[in-house]
Amino acid sequence: MDKAHLNLIFHISDLAQSNYLPNHNINPDSISSFGQLWHFTAPASSNGLSEQFQAQSLVYTPSSTGTQVVLAFSMQNKIYSLDAVNGTLYATRDLSTGGEVPFLVTDLPGCYDITPLIGITGTPVIDPSTDTIYFWAKSYISPSQAGKGWQNGTYRFHAVDAVTLQERPGFPVSLQGHPGM
Repeated sequence: MDKAHLNLIFHISDLAQSNYLPNHNINPDSISSFGQLWHFTAPASSNGLSEQFQAQSLVYTPSSTGTQVVLAFSMQNKIYSLDAVNGTLYATRDLSTGGEVPFLVTDLPGCYDITPLIGITGTPVIDPSTDTIYFWAKSYISPSQAGKGWQNGTYRFHAVDAVTLQERPGFPVSLQGHPGM
C-alpha cells in the first residue's frame, strides 16, 4: 500500500513581504527554533496511486473557530484540514466523489513535469473576510470521459468554506474550451 507523507514547510508572508500575517497564532517574536511538530499520512487512495501534493499547504485561522489549521490540496483533487498544533484531521473532501476525477497526464501529449495526475496543482487563496478558499481543479467534463484525451478535460473554479470544506453557493464554475476558440 502506497502512503504519501505531507512534509510541511511554512511560508508565511504578506503583500509587504514582511513574512508575517496577524491572522494566525505564529508570532515571530516568540519562535526560537523550527522543527517538525507532527506527521500526516494521507489515507490510502482507491485508485492505487500515491497521493501527491503540488500546491503549497496553507496555514490559516478561520474567524468562526479561532483554531489554527493547515490546509493541504492534492493532485487527486482532495482537500485536507488538519490541526496545526498536533496534525489531527478535522475535515477532508474528495472532489472525485462528486464526479471530478483527476486528469490523467497521459491525456496530455508531451507533459512530463507532473505525473501521473493533474488535480489541484496551484496554491489556493483564502478570503479572510468570508473564510472562503478559492482554487482551480483539473478533471474531466464527466467521469466517463476519463482517459479519453485532452479534449475532454476541464478546469473547475471552486469556492469552499475554510471550516467545513463544503462548496459555496454557485460553485464550482467550469471552464473549458480550446485555444483559438
